[in-house]
Amino acid sequence: MYLRETYIIKENIMNNQNPNLINMSAKVALVSATVPIIESLMPYDEYLYVGVVEEMIDDDIEITESSLIEYYEDAFLCNNQEMIDVVVNKMSENYADFCKRSNDREQYRHNIGMVWQDWYDKYKNSCVASVGRSYIKIANDSSVVAFIVINENDKKFEVGDLLKVASWRAPTRNFKRGNVMTALPETIQWTGV
Repeated sequence: MYLRETYIIKENIMNNQNPNLINMSAKVALVSATVPIIESLMPYDEYLYVGVVEEMIDDDIEITESSLIEYYEDAFLCNNQEMIDVVVNKMSENYADFCKRSNDREQYRHNIGMVWQDWYDKYKNSCVASVGRSYIKIANDSSVVAFIVINENDKKFEVGDLLKVASWRAPTRNFKRGNVMTALPETIQWTGV
C-alpha cells in the first residue's frame, strides 16, 4: 500500500479550505488507487506525484484518474525536458545543415542564416515527446526518431541512454548509441539516433 502518499495527500486535502472538495475520503482513495496505474504506465516518483496532486488541489482541478495521469505525465516530461531538448536540438541542427547542403542555391545565399534558422525551427517544432514505462519516445511528424531510457531498474542500460528505433513502439536493445547526460555522440542524424 501507498500509506505515505495517502497520508500526505489526505493531510493536504484536509488543510485545504476549498468548499468544492466535499468527499475527501473518496479523493484520497482515488489518488491511492491511481498510483499502481501510473506505475504500470511510466516510472513512478513519489515526490513528483504528491506535488502534482497538491498542485491540482491548489488550482481547484477536478481529481479524476485520467486527470491525475495526464498531469503526472506532463510533470514527468517537464522534469526530463533537458534530456529531450539535448537530443532534439542536435537533430534540428543536423536537419538544418542537411537542408542547407541540399538547397545550396543562389536564392538562399543572401540570407542563409535566416533560412537555416527556419529549417531548424521547423524540425524542432515538429518533434513530440511521450512517456512510456521505460522510455521517453521522441517522434517527428509521423516517425519515431529516438528513445531515451528513463527506467532506473533496467538491467542493461542506464538512465539517459539513447537507443535506436526498432518500431513505433520499441527501441533496439542491442547497444546504446550514447548517453544524453554523459556521452552524447558527436553526430545525431535528423532521421534518427
